[in-house]
Amino acid sequence: MSGTYLHLILNHVPAIGVLIGLALGAFAMLAKKPDVMKAALGLFVVSAVFAAFTYFTGESAEHAVEGLPGVSEARIEAHEEVAATAAVGAGLLGVLALGALVLAWGKAVRPALGVVVLLVALGVSGLITYTAKLGGEIRHTELLGEAAAGSAAVGVDYDGSEHDDD
Repeated sequence: MSGTYLHLILNHVPAIGVLIGLALGAFAMLAKKPDVMKAALGLFVVSAVFAAFTYFTGESAEHAVEGLPGVSEARIEAHEEVAATAAVGAGLLGVLALGALVLAWGKAVRPALGVVVLLVALGVSGLITYTAKLGGEIRHTELLGEAAAGSAAVGVDYDGSEHDDD
């Protein structure tokens, strides 16, 4: 199994995991279900681990697609830069969630701490979603819209400069 294949499989876990964790955490806060909040925190920890694996398999995915017709180096670099920020954010979320779980060992998570974790998770979810969008644009030019997808086919980078894909 190649690093590229792993990257494409793993990248879904943090994106979906953080969203499900947010939904679980919000439900837990509203319904006052401390065990459900702990499940949400656990999901944030797992999502952070998968975000790290996803980030570290990105380099092999980059090598697999760079130089392919219609693949823009500018799109790869944009995705890579945002991915680094998202991976750090996911790591911080994971550490925060793990800390909250340790502090709540044998008791309920403090509501204020739960709110802080959910707010951080909301921001991280936005970063991961944007990272996924940029990653998808590397090979799925249909995500760019008609005008941009047409320019991607002829080799136009984000800055509007043309390049030779040969």
